[in-house]
Amino acid sequence: MQKINDTFRQAVLSRPQTNGKVQLTQGVAGLPKNVLDKVIQTIKTFSDFNAGNDPHKEHDFGAVQIEGQPKIFWKIDYYPDSRCEFDLDSDWGEDENDLLNAYRIMTVMLASEY
Repeated sequence: MQKINDTFRQAVLSRPQTNGKVQLTQGVAGLPKNVLDKVIQTIKTFSDFNAGNDPHKEHDFGAVQIEGQPKIFWKIDYYPDSRCEFDLDSDWGEDENDLLNAYRIMTVMLASEY
């Protein structure tokens, strides 16, 4: 799972993907372009995973700080397909293969928007 999420995180911030997309919250989208560029580069190269921010060892969450800027969180969520909906009666996600083949949404947000 780690490798899939790392590859997705690095790729989705560079170009559109068929297996997911990135969403910026209003606060992140409103950052100056030079700051946003630094945030994106920092998230792409993020490797500070530890028991505190990655307890399930999936590499699906991180926090970054650009000097003089608010803290930024990023989070990858998993969905059965690009509709990003769940059937409440479904057992989707209980099998690791579901998550390996999932449609991913990476949300990048200010920590204050969490």
